[in-house]
Amino acid sequence: MKLTSGKIQKPQRIVIHGPEGIGKSTLANQFPAPVFIDTEGSTNSMKDVKRMECRSWQDILDAVKWLKTQKHSFKTAVFDTADWAERFCVQFLCARDNKTSIEGWGYGKGYTFLSEEFGRLLASLDALIDSGMHIIFVAHTSVKKMELPDQEGSFDHYELKCSRQTSPLLKEWADALLFVNYKVIVTTDEDKRTKAVGGRKRIIHTQHTAAYDAKNRWELPDQIPFALPFDFGVFAKVLGENTSKPVVEVAAPAPVRPGVDKMLATGQATRVPLAPESKPKPKPDKVEPTKTAPEDVPPNLLKLMVADKIFAVELKAYCEEKSFIPKGGKLTEIPLKILGQMVLVSNWAKVVEKVKAARA
Repeated sequence: MKLTSGKIQKPQRIVIHGPEGIGKSTLANQFPAPVFIDTEGSTNSMKDVKRMECRSWQDILDAVKWLKTQKHSFKTAVFDTADWAERFCVQFLCARDNKTSIEGWGYGKGYTFLSEEFGRLLASLDALIDSGMHIIFVAHTSVKKMELPDQEGSFDHYELKCSRQTSPLLKEWADALLFVNYKVIVTTDEDKRTKAVGGRKRIIHTQHTAAYDAKNRWELPDQIPFALPFDFGVFAKVLGENTSKPVVEVAAPAPVRPGVDKMLATGQATRVPLAPESKPKPKPDKVEPTKTAPEDVPPNLLKLMVADKIFAVELKAYCEEKSFIPKGGKLTEIPLKILGQMVLVSNWAKVVEKVKAARA
């Protein structure tokens, strides 16, 4: 038996759900080299999209088989959408057993067959994950009444628009369940009438609440603003993807000196010998890391500092300059809101760049 420890970087299994038209497919298209298994034509209006149009359950199975057996450069398979794929699965089962509806078997057997067939599809995707592909299921959202066993009354809850048999399978299968919704604030006026305010900004929710289903195993912030163009750097690190573009160095053009060059060419001027090169200034001593007690650095910040070789004295100087902490303060004094922004992948890269520039 092989014993391992620590994190293992593998392709991820993701479910994205939200109301219609909010941009679920657009978000999925931001992932590395995606190909859409399009079950409802939701990508018809999108540019720069690679898709396989599937209009039956057999089409979906054939698309998965093609991705497993053929050579291609795709890194992400997007099933758009899960609820339409489930609909095709029901049609397949009814045609196979000559039934007119999912209730045709009686005693709930049709739903058992549905759960088994959809579960076989999810199991077959392990081969794609092992080959290095991320898997994404896009799904619509519905609002359902929830009642807790130990509580009286009911409340509204956003969840996947799939059957009670398929939804639990998808939620358990996924490494991340992302809920995308509009940010709405409900206010009450003087007459105690309520109205909704906002509804334009979009938010990606990553943690479960009583109002919606969501989860992640990546230590993401509870809420991520979703605006286009989307900053994919939030997900890039957890997916093991490098989104930074290589820097191309271009040599500066030689200065144009028509008057001086003409004088030198005709002998009207003599070349003046260049001054002897001055010795380069000695570089300052390398900054040595100071011994920092664990309580002096937040754990999530310390992990990033170790990975990018940033010393505590350097980061303190940066935070003091930005007024994140008082002069001579500790890194644990950084306000939680600012700390949460600093540890985001895209923002941390900028912090590292400025710290290393100051070091140089």
